[in-house]
Amino acid sequence: MIAICYYLMCLSLRRVDSVARKMANLKQILSDALALAEFSNLERGDLGRFRQKHPEFVPLRWWTCHPVGQDLEQWRFNQDVLRQAWKKNGFSQDLNFVMMIVMSVFDPQEMTDVFASVDGQLHSRYANLDATSPGQYPHQRAVLFLFEHPWRARFCPMCNKRFVAAEPKNKFCGEACSHESSRRRHNEWARKNLKAWRKKRKLNSK
Repeated sequence: MIAICYYLMCLSLRRVDSVARKMANLKQILSDALALAEFSNLERGDLGRFRQKHPEFVPLRWWTCHPVGQDLEQWRFNQDVLRQAWKKNGFSQDLNFVMMIVMSVFDPQEMTDVFASVDGQLHSRYANLDATSPGQYPHQRAVLFLFEHPWRARFCPMCNKRFVAAEPKNKFCGEACSHESSRRRHNEWARKNLKAWRKKRKLNSK
């Protein structure tokens, strides 16, 4: 099983590299990765907005897919596994674990599991190669990209949300958290030093 996963991963990474070489820069794959980070932080109430913003992120029917006998909708299951892979020290390097994320994204109507089942319903959490291939959708490409560049998967120290670093120096998820961090540092400095600074200034003015 591991050998098969490794073979598929190698094919997928070559596909990602091929796409990246055709781009003028990393803009598109980073855009996919940013959408993946947004998906990982997604709450149920924001699902409609996310789907409208990223219509090609996964197959349309995937969002309403709920395999028989499973507690969670497919997107919630995938999100849970993705969150486990998004670690404090970077993205998971467990190949089998990453393939679980990739292969749980598919078009439900293309699943042979549906045609083979007695009740005509989807039972499986994972696609076969007839239904999907690693790197087919932006979601999958982003997962493979983070697997290849695990340092880009980070947590913002201010809001604790997952984000993708465009550069190694990126520490915060955005300008708002960066500015808030600066404001807090300034306030902390003022709390510790302002009283002494004022006292020294008063003495020097005499």
